[in-house]
Amino acid sequence: MREEHPARTEPEAPPPTERALDLAVLDAKDDAMTMTTASDPLGPGTEIQIALLLPAHEHLAPDDALVALHRAGLDAASALFIDTPTTDMSRWPAADAAFREAIAAAHPRATTTPLVWARVRTAPEYPSVSQIEMERYGSQREPAPRDPSWPPDFTGVPVAALRDRREAAPGSRILQHIPPGDGWHRVAWTRFDYPNINAVDLLCECSIQQLHHPDGHTMGFAGNDTCAYRSAAAYLRALSRQREFPHTAPTALRDMLDLALAGEWLGQPGGSALWGSNLYLQTVSILLDTDMPWDLANEAVQQRLIDINGAVLGMPRPARTAPAGPIMDWDSNAATDGDWLIWWSRLDRRYQVEVIRDPAHSSTGQLTVYDHEADDTPLHSEKVVLSYGAVFGPDAGDVTEWKQIAAAVVDARDG
Repeated sequence: MREEHPARTEPEAPPPTERALDLAVLDAKDDAMTMTTASDPLGPGTEIQIALLLPAHEHLAPDDALVALHRAGLDAASALFIDTPTTDMSRWPAADAAFREAIAAAHPRATTTPLVWARVRTAPEYPSVSQIEMERYGSQREPAPRDPSWPPDFTGVPVAALRDRREAAPGSRILQHIPPGDGWHRVAWTRFDYPNINAVDLLCECSIQQLHHPDGHTMGFAGNDTCAYRSAAAYLRALSRQREFPHTAPTALRDMLDLALAGEWLGQPGGSALWGSNLYLQTVSILLDTDMPWDLANEAVQQRLIDINGAVLGMPRPARTAPAGPIMDWDSNAATDGDWLIWWSRLDRRYQVEVIRDPAHSSTGQLTVYDHEADDTPLHSEKVVLSYGAVFGPDAGDVTEWKQIAAAVVDARDG
């Protein structure tokens, strides 16, 4: 049974001077990033460090995560990146080997390859990004309690998910695959080769925890987006690669995209390639040391160097000409044509409604109502939104709206 929590009052704000330090610390001017080469059992590496009196910047940064690290006792955020970790497993330190084995165990159908291995120095205390967010935005959320068995420097699995799943399965216990509390939080940019698809993703120790149920089965946790160490690793990685893109030009975006599609880790905080790549404008912002470069991205699109869906960079699509007239034969019962057509329907045994893709924009389509008894004359045509690009077919909400548009057209025609 879910425990009832009493109503909470807003936590007392810290003294103004302390609050100002915590939440304005990122505006201090201090050129404090250092990069040094390092020798490691896994191979040659580069250590990146920034003072957590971070210099003023125009780009997007995980400010809440960095503030949380500073508040938890760190004066600097530091990470070691190993771009070509050795394949000789006998050279892997025990904790790193355990993390790699846990990644493989969590994806049993895939061949997993660590592309970049990273370790982030942990803080003396738990870095609570959620607490920073609550104070910054005035959230009334009830913070989920941490597992008392975790060491003070360990972020752990998403605490809300852990609480909910433990309440749903009394007697379950957490399985920690990586020995925590050794001063490092491990992060890996990893490629997964499945039988019919491949992907890359950024995983940290929080992403690979499992809950063992009393009946014997285990349940994994999704990645912990609030992990301060994971966010810091992605940010430090992007800072370390700024020098590769000294010019703010449309061609720089294509250069970044080519690297990302080749599997390079430029500091992407995630790896989903649903929109054609895993390179987001938020990462480009850091790489170019600028605010979100919408105008630059639009210019690159106009030059047909890239495509962009939301804030995700992708390869430009070949120029296409939309077909004229209805795509589906009147006697056809096929779901779609498998190419242009996203959704279609017939009304009153006379009208055919089709939504086809816009050849210039993956987020929009063209809805047309045809009158079959008038030689398929188009009665109405308008642009419509394709939620999520209709990558896996049309969204149910979109279909409902399209039906309403078509019904209104037909009613007006027959009324």
